[in-house]
Amino acid sequence: MPDNNYLNLISPIRKVLEENKFFFASSFKVQIIPLILRGRDVYGFMPIEIIRASSYIIPIIQNLMIDEIPKVLQDHPRVILLSTGWGFGVDIEKCFELFSQYTDLKCKIVYTGDSYIEESWNISDGIDLIVVSPHELLDLINANLISFDKIEILVLDDIDIMLELGFLDSINEINKLLPEKKQTLMFYSSPSFDTDLLPMHLLHNPILVD
Repeated sequence: MPDNNYLNLISPIRKVLEENKFFFASSFKVQIIPLILRGRDVYGFMPIEIIRASSYIIPIIQNLMIDEIPKVLQDHPRVILLSTGWGFGVDIEKCFELFSQYTDLKCKIVYTGDSYIEESWNISDGIDLIVVSPHELLDLINANLISFDKIEILVLDDIDIMLELGFLDSINEINKLLPEKKQTLMFYSSPSFDTDLLPMHLLHNPILVD
């Protein structure tokens, strides 16, 4: 079984791993975590499992900690995770809160498709990662509630489902507004997905993981 220390994880993350007796038994995690830590663009098939998001949440937390920004200056997110719905967003939030519990990092789900989007977008105490659907992110943009100046990482999880739902135009529009220099992570969950449909133009010199 791979040693967690082999992945060169920082002590706040190792503490969570040890307390929860969590090991990287999956070769997928052992492969993908170092790549993300090095800032590489990554894409590939990510099997559905309860803790699947830990594969990228753990290295994202570490990268944010290494390049931490004081909260008084952190009035807009550094990571955008585009998702397909509220249920998946809740899973991401729980995963982020678990592995960031010994840090000051914060995650927020944007309440989707309702009239309370402005009320839900209270980030006066700082925010590091938001989980949002493409359409709701465009709502935030149109309401002038978000800035992309500090975006370092874009995550597209369940990209196969987002494409089926017709989100590609929205994703392209969002990507044009993001800094050119950023890390992009893209994953699909259906083993039968036609990878020729992947929007590879969103990635820079990516590495395939499977």
